[in-house]
Amino acid sequence: DYIIEEMDDDDVEEEFYEEEEIIEDDDDDEEDEEEEEEPMEEIIEEEEEEVVVEQSDDSDSPTSSGGSGTTAWEPELAEQLQVTVTDATALLQIAKNELRIKQHDYPPDQKTEAFDRCRVLALEFGFETVPQQSPSSSPAAAVSSTSPPRQPQDDDDDDGQDERGESQPLPPPPAPLPTATKKSKNGNDDDDNNVVKVQRTTFPSSTLLFVLGVCIVLVTAGIVTGVSIAGREPKVLDPLPVPTISPAPTAPGETPAPTAVQPTASPSQFPTVSPETFLDLFATVVGDDDDVFQEGTAAYEAAQWMLTQDPSNESLHFQQKSEEAWVQRYLLVYLYYATTDNRSTEWLSCNPPIFAGSQTTDCIWSKPTEIVSGRLVYDRVPSNRWLSAADECDWAGVECQTVSDVVSGGRLAVTSLSVAGQELVGSIVTELVQLPYLQSLDMSHNNLAGQLDSVWKGLRQLQLQYNFLTGSIPEDFFDNESIMQHLNIGANDMVGTIPAEVGLASQMTALYVFDNAFQGTIPILGNMPLRIFQGQQNQLGGILPFDLHYGAWAETIEEWWAFDNQLNGPLSENLGLFPSLRDFRVGGNQFTGTIPTSTYQLQNLFRVEVNDNSLTGPIDPSIRGLVKLETFDASGNGLTGTLPDEIAQIQTLEVVKTQNNLLEGVIPTDLCFLGSMEVLEADCLPEDNPPTDCFCCTTCCERGTDNCIQY
Repeated sequence: DYIIEEMDDDDVEEEFYEEEEIIEDDDDDEEDEEEEEEPMEEIIEEEEEEVVVEQSDDSDSPTSSGGSGTTAWEPELAEQLQVTVTDATALLQIAKNELRIKQHDYPPDQKTEAFDRCRVLALEFGFETVPQQSPSSSPAAAVSSTSPPRQPQDDDDDDGQDERGESQPLPPPPAPLPTATKKSKNGNDDDDNNVVKVQRTTFPSSTLLFVLGVCIVLVTAGIVTGVSIAGREPKVLDPLPVPTISPAPTAPGETPAPTAVQPTASPSQFPTVSPETFLDLFATVVGDDDDVFQEGTAAYEAAQWMLTQDPSNESLHFQQKSEEAWVQRYLLVYLYYATTDNRSTEWLSCNPPIFAGSQTTDCIWSKPTEIVSGRLVYDRVPSNRWLSAADECDWAGVECQTVSDVVSGGRLAVTSLSVAGQELVGSIVTELVQLPYLQSLDMSHNNLAGQLDSVWKGLRQLQLQYNFLTGSIPEDFFDNESIMQHLNIGANDMVGTIPAEVGLASQMTALYVFDNAFQGTIPILGNMPLRIFQGQQNQLGGILPFDLHYGAWAETIEEWWAFDNQLNGPLSENLGLFPSLRDFRVGGNQFTGTIPTSTYQLQNLFRVEVNDNSLTGPIDPSIRGLVKLETFDASGNGLTGTLPDEIAQIQTLEVVKTQNNLLEGVIPTDLCFLGSMEVLEADCLPEDNPPTDCFCCTTCCERGTDNCIQY
């Protein structure tokens, strides 16, 4: 029979240190009482633990009352499970740990739950009826495996070394281990003959231990890898595989359709090259050939960043990339250096990470939208920083599509780049044309200088408005192979004429040349499917091209802005032949004659501005045909007669301006009752004798003067 005694941590520690001495002193007695016990050396080789157990007092024995319960459970549990009291005690200790019951407590309300858990544990340990358990399968060994680790002993004390067992994953620490002691024949505790060896249990199963071990190894490896990557310092680019050039577009400006191309070689088949090889590659696409090697140039600084500071270099040596892929990232890096004076200034948003080598990529991109009068409004859009570890196609303002690549099979290529309104400085970066798949470039609303270069004519969309460009439009900018659809060079300092070759641009839909110093006439527009023309605020002269040649644009033109120029001659009677015309603004010129009646046939026209010219004659009553008209401004001319009552039949009218003319009579009072009317101006001063009477005008002016009164 064995009796279990509760031991505190100091007793356990003392027993562990004294274990070897006890075993050596009582070696002969143990051989007599336990003939089947294995030698200590064999136990250590089999990785078994020994626990020294002492006999306890009767007052602290689990067979007596204690804790919060009234009666110890071990004897009853041993009887129900048909196991020894020692094994019952060990099972009960495990169950109490799992149920959060203190080892010295025996709460009656948890007895049933504890016994049920002990039955489950007994089955897990292999008990079926009343098995004669071997030390290796004993649940007492499982309890031993959860005990605190032994204190370190002398190096020559081999028998005192222990092996850490599997601990129960519970928040509270396990209670002190019970020790089993054997009563002597005379009924007293015999410390010299009561060493009982308890071997480790085989629970949990080997399969579970294997799975847990694999999981621990994988988690540990992941943590170590993550910490090592985060702690690395930026380093010089490792030798990289020799890239191979991808096929270029088959025609100028034409974007080849992506095709499935498989890599021609495996990564191991590529020889490595030095950074100097990449410098030679970069030198072929920017500035003069020696700019990349000349310290202080944007080309040099961008190349050095690529080789020594690029955060993505940590993984670049695992990648196989073509020359075009390397050039693409380099050109975007070069763009940033060239437009920030080698990073002495910053863009408006999404600048590079503050700390070199930082893996931070997130930013808020200020994305602009141009509204009336060239003003910008910004939307805040989550994006990725420039010169960050992110792929360059994920940088703010960059758009890409998948194209074929002879090295990787497929890669992302830049097709659109928009850095409008980001406070760029320096010159227009013409090197961006080296991006073979680039179709759209928007660098408007910045502080860029330079000239319009013919290299851009292969793009489909080019927006450079509101910068400081000088020079003229190159004569060879437009030709029969031109694929440009949208050109905006407005609000710059450009001079010269609009080339006659513009009519060759057979895909042009929008042409903006406003607010420059262009002279000459507006050329024949040919067969371009033009929808928008804005040539206002220049020094253009001659007549409008509506009588010169009718091509595709006659059917497609919607917006014609040519105000504040030096255009002259009569307004064309052929205006009625442009059915898509919606917005017609030619004020501030030198037009003569009358307002063509054919103009009033344009049912899509919502704005007519012919103010500040030299037009004469009456306003025809057929104006009622402009059923969508919102704004009618004929002020500052020599119009005669009266404002016809029929104009009040246009239910969409919002603005009507007729001041500074020679009109007489009364402004139609029906205009006063139009719910859409907002502005009504006429020559209704002086009040005692006005040339025209107006009962609801918002502004009255005195003819021939600048004297106007708003109401």
